[in-house]
Amino acid sequence: MNCDSDIKNKPAREFGSIEMCRFLFCVLLTFHHYQQVTFMSFKWKTFNFYNGRFDYASLVIFFLMLSGFLSEYHRGTASDRGYFKGLLKKLARLYPMVIFGVILYVIAAALYNKLAPFAGYPLPTEFSAEDIVLALIGISSAVIPSFMHGVINTPLWFMAILIMCYVFYYLFLFIASRVKVDPVFFYMGFIVSDVILLTNNVNIPVFGILALNYYHYFFVGAVAERLYERFKGAGLWIRIFASVSAAIVILFAALYKSPINPVVSIRVLIPYLYLCLIIICTSPRINRFFKAGIFSFLGKRAFSVYIFHMPVMILFYILLYETRSLDMRMSAAGMTVFSMFSVIFAFLMYIPVSKTVEFLSKGIKKDIIDRN
Repeated sequence: MNCDSDIKNKPAREFGSIEMCRFLFCVLLTFHHYQQVTFMSFKWKTFNFYNGRFDYASLVIFFLMLSGFLSEYHRGTASDRGYFKGLLKKLARLYPMVIFGVILYVIAAALYNKLAPFAGYPLPTEFSAEDIVLALIGISSAVIPSFMHGVINTPLWFMAILIMCYVFYYLFLFIASRVKVDPVFFYMGFIVSDVILLTNNVNIPVFGILALNYYHYFFVGAVAERLYERFKGAGLWIRIFASVSAAIVILFAALYKSPINPVVSIRVLIPYLYLCLIIICTSPRINRFFKAGIFSFLGKRAFSVYIFHMPVMILFYILLYETRSLDMRMSAAGMTVFSMFSVIFAFLMYIPVSKTVEFLSKGIKKDIIDRN
C-alpha cells in the first residue's frame, strides 16, 4: 500500500510569492494586535491597523482560503489509511505550535505578574490549571462557545478553527472515497450548510457563531482550486481577470466611504480580494521573481510569528516597565520594535518547533508502515 498516495503525482511546486504573502500578512497581524492591545492610534486613521480603513483582522481569511486551496492542490486519490495519515500529519504540524504557544504565554504571564504587575497589560495573566490543560488540548471558545475560561494566547482561536477545518476536510475525503463521489460536492454542501447555520444564529459546540464565520472560507479555497484545475488551460486569462478584479476591489475600497462604518462597507469584497491574490500568486511568471531561498525561509517561519507574538507582547510590556519606557507603547517606534522582536523570537522558536514536528511526522510514518 502506498503511504504517500494522498499526494498528487505532479511537482510539489513552491510558490515563493505565496510564502512572501504569508510572512508579510503575519507581520501585519502583529501590528493589528499591537494597536488593539495598547490602544495606540495614528493621527491619520486610514493607516491604523486596528479600527482603520482596512480590516486587518480579516487576514486570517486569507490563511484559511490558502490552506484549503493548497490542501486540494496537493491532494490526490488515497486509501482510507492514507486519509487518516494525512490528518495525523496535519495535526503533527499544528499541535506543537499550540503547545509551545500556550507554555510560552503562561511563562510570560507569570513573569509579568512577578516583575511588572502595574505595566498596564489589559489581557488576563492569571490562569487556573484547568485553563492551561484545556488550552494545551486546543479547546477554544471559537469551537466550543460555552468555554469561557481565561484566554491563553489569543491567536490560538484561529488554530482551533483551522484544526477543525482539516478534520472536516479529511472526513469528507474519506466518505467520498467510500461512496465513490467527487469530494467537491461535500465541500460545496458544507459551505451552504455553514452559511445557513450562521444565518440562523446557531451557536452549539463545534458549530459556534465564531467558527461558522470562518469554516466556509477553507472550503471556498478548496473549491476554487478544483475550478482552477478544471480550467487551467485558460490559466493566463483567469489570472488577468483576477488581477483586474482585485484592482477594482482595491480602488473601490480606497474611494468608497460608508456613512456608517468604512470597514463594514468593503468586508464582503475582502474574501474575493484574497481569492484573487491566491490565484495571481500561482502564476509561474510571478514566481520567477520569488525563486530565492529567502522567500521559502520567511514563509516557513510566518506562522511562528503569528502564534508567538502575544507572549512576546507580554515580555515587551515587562521590558518597557523595567526600563521606565512605558510611554513608548503609544508610538510607531514601539510597534516597530515589538514586531521586530516577534520576528526574531519566531525565528528562534522555529528550531524546536520544527524538530518536534519532524519527530512526530517520522513517528506517524513509521506507525503507518508497520501497520502495512
